[in-house]
Amino acid sequence: MRRGRPSATAWAAWALALCLGSAPALAAPDAGAPPADAADAAVAPAPSGPPPTVNMTCAPQPVRVGDPLTCTLTIEHRADVSVKVVAPADASRQGAPSPAEPTPDGGLRSTRVLVLRPFGLDDVKIKGFSVIWQEAGGYEGQVPVPPIRVAVKSMLVGQLDPQFRTFKQPPEGDQAGFFARHGPLPYVITNWALIIGLIVLGTLIVGVAVGFAVRRWLAGRVVDTGPYVDPRPAHVIAHERIARLQAEDLPALGETKQYYFRLSEIVRDYLARRFGFEALEMTTHEILASLDALAGPDPGVEGRVAVREFLEETDLVKFADFAPADDQGDTVLRMARGLIELTRTADTAAAPTRAAEGTA
Repeated sequence: MRRGRPSATAWAAWALALCLGSAPALAAPDAGAPPADAADAAVAPAPSGPPPTVNMTCAPQPVRVGDPLTCTLTIEHRADVSVKVVAPADASRQGAPSPAEPTPDGGLRSTRVLVLRPFGLDDVKIKGFSVIWQEAGGYEGQVPVPPIRVAVKSMLVGQLDPQFRTFKQPPEGDQAGFFARHGPLPYVITNWALIIGLIVLGTLIVGVAVGFAVRRWLAGRVVDTGPYVDPRPAHVIAHERIARLQAEDLPALGETKQYYFRLSEIVRDYLARRFGFEALEMTTHEILASLDALAGPDPGVEGRVAVREFLEETDLVKFADFAPADDQGDTVLRMARGLIELTRTADTAAAPTRAAEGTA
């Protein structure tokens, strides 16, 4: 095929560019090349039908602060068209895209669900995104989504008494909804009687434990000194007891035997204190044998005789049912005092006085 010759208009334009110096070494225009507009028209396909219709609804309106705002985007398009939604930056998709549903006119209906959550009292404004649709022949277009404004209400809107709500004080007029949102009312009753009783019981237990510990501590500090021992000399104790016995005047009351028993015990207790043997548990023979075997203080011959005569005299009344004369009680009392004076310890204060008198 032969190419056509360039037109006069083309040659004129080329010559003018060469004169102005703005045309580089360019080849002469090809008379057979198609125009630029015709080439672009051959590359970009044209739509074969109408664009999809887009509708978006949001609920709830108004939305409470912090609650989710769910927006449902419905797109109706032809069967040979695919759609894609670019969600706003502050929205999130809920679940995977559901498959398109057929419409009565032979098209398809696609649904997308977006979720927004307001955290302020400013209105929610949804704008600035589009639905991209593409035909099977390659044409691609965009459909802008109509902007939507949703009001935001405070959590305390419509509350005459804005206080924290509890199970005991649900919101006015919304008791059923309140319990449905928060679950059933827990059955909790404070048993104050039991609590107070446990506190009192615990206090008593602690008090008893502390008292027991203090008592043991005090008991550990007590020193056991044994039974009380009269520090006075044996003869002083014996004379004091004889004086008390004499003041009771038991013979005049007809208790002569009791009088002899007690006087014998006083003398035996004196011997035990004076000479250091258990005279209260001994017989007369054992007491006399103990006096003879003493390695310590010696009662002397007169003292031994006085002890023997006193014990023999009281044994007659105690064991032989001997009835003494009325004046015999004074006699045996003098015998007891006599043997005590014969066997007693010497007065330490009187000894230097006698020594001084002998020297003078």
